[in-house]
Amino acid sequence: MIGGIFETIGKTLGVGKEKYFLELDDAAEETAKGIKKSATSATKTAKAAVETAKEATVEVAQKAQELVADTADEAEDKAKETADTAEKAVAKGKKTATKKVAKTVAKGKQAAKEMTEVAEAPAQPTAPSRPSVEDLIANAIAATEPKKQADSNGKVSEEVQNFATDYLMTPSRASRRRPGPSLSPFKDMAKEANPRLKG
Repeated sequence: MIGGIFETIGKTLGVGKEKYFLELDDAAEETAKGIKKSATSATKTAKAAVETAKEATVEVAQKAQELVADTADEAEDKAKETADTAEKAVAKGKKTATKKVAKTVAKGKQAAKEMTEVAEAPAQPTAPSRPSVEDLIANAIAATEPKKQADSNGKVSEEVQNFATDYLMTPSRASRRRPGPSLSPFKDMAKEANPRLKG
């Protein structure tokens, strides 16, 4: 069917069948050549890319080695510096500790000398004596005790010992109050309303 279409097109254009097919073959050869050229150029660019990638990886590896070497050197330098500062701090600490110990020893000697001077001094007259702790406690207890009250006649009343039981609670001697009025009228009303309750 496709061949018939090309044949009718060739007849209308005045081109023979053989000439038309030859032109198609030439066009196919030209496209194949173009494809080969593009393939060779693509392989060349791929090779160049691989070579540049290799060079780049070599450069990156060299830079990484240089950085590692630099950081190792820096770390060693910092370790030495910290060790030096630690030694200096220890030396300063020892000096200050010895100074403080010497000061405390001197203060202790001075205090001991003052104590011996006080002990050797003649006894001076003592100040008036203060009350003892027992006296202070007894006075405080006496101050908190309730005072005995006197009535209008001058008679001293005794101290009330059990105020709540005497004045606030009802005495047990009184008769017990019943709970309420008698319920007998209500029972009578219930019996009248319900004849079964009468018997």
